[in-house]
Amino acid sequence: MKRSGACLLSAVLLLNAASGTAQEKFIHHKEKGVYHIGPAQIPAYYASSHGFTAAQVNTMRQNMHNFMELMHKTSCLNPPKGYEVGVWASVCGDGSCYNQKPMAGFTGLRIREYYSTKSNPTPRRADEGPGIHVWINDLRHGLGRHNLDKLGYQEPEVIDHIAGCPVLKGGYVVITKNQKPLYRYVTREEVHKILIKDAEDDVKKMTEIHGKGSAYQQWLKDKDATLKAIKEGLDVLAKTDPAGAKAKWEKTKADFDKMGEDMKKQEAGQIQENKKAVGAFEKRLQDLRDQLAALSPEERKKPYLNGNNLKVVQPNPEFWDPVRKPTDIQLVIIDLYFYHEKEEGLAHDLIREIRKTLNIAELAASVK
Repeated sequence: MKRSGACLLSAVLLLNAASGTAQEKFIHHKEKGVYHIGPAQIPAYYASSHGFTAAQVNTMRQNMHNFMELMHKTSCLNPPKGYEVGVWASVCGDGSCYNQKPMAGFTGLRIREYYSTKSNPTPRRADEGPGIHVWINDLRHGLGRHNLDKLGYQEPEVIDHIAGCPVLKGGYVVITKNQKPLYRYVTREEVHKILIKDAEDDVKKMTEIHGKGSAYQQWLKDKDATLKAIKEGLDVLAKTDPAGAKAKWEKTKADFDKMGEDMKKQEAGQIQENKKAVGAFEKRLQDLRDQLAALSPEERKKPYLNGNNLKVVQPNPEFWDPVRKPTDIQLVIIDLYFYHEKEEGLAHDLIREIRKTLNIAELAASVK
């Protein structure tokens, strides 16, 4: 689901204000409100490729539905007054089930307000609106990332706690009963080995490129075949214009001889430049190997620090309880505080109300 900042109506107001045109005041139509619980069938296109069955997908869908129904119990959503609130859901999308036993899902609330105007009292629903995103069994989103870098990411900062649940920087509420840490520190040794592997690949690639020889040597390999193709074309021309064909052929041979001489003169310098280029990659590779060799066993195990001198982490594969069913909800991450508290728009008024009334303790109790 695409994020939307202030709602579309607010954007229209701002654009009209900037252009100097008068805009009729929008009236929040609170008499109308709809809550859609979500579809009975949800996308799970990649679930089977991760070894999950259709029955497991249905169980996961029901578990996600049950969790979202707990959110639905919130007074301002039951029913939503002046809003259309819809639930979406998917399973194993965006690589979320890759290389992990628990099935992962993505769900949440999409919020769009109803409004009218004095001149047109008929209630209309906004076309766009913000949402509250809920990730199930997906560790990546506590990092604020959909895709993980192989070196890792900056350790997320805990900025608050609600009902015993940590709130990570970026506004992510984490709900889990698992005792193991969500993320593991990436060690200095791990990073060095990754960088060494990348450097080895670069050296191999550069060696293959320059191992083909100089531009002159490669040109020589193709010279005869190129001239033969040109000659065959000129032989056809010679049937109608023998003098013109002969002149073109002589010029072609002269041009090729001149080109060969020029490239031959440049060959020595080019070979030297190629050696320097390969040498620079080889030196980086050796420097990385030397740096790793210089680390003591204790230093190798220390967390790697990024450019901001902060520890780097990856999702902890040991976080998951191995005896639980793949469809059990072990972790929920909600971006409840993603939007700024003073975000403008009628839909954001409802998000603020959800923050005040949502029973986080009840949600936490549902995650076993």
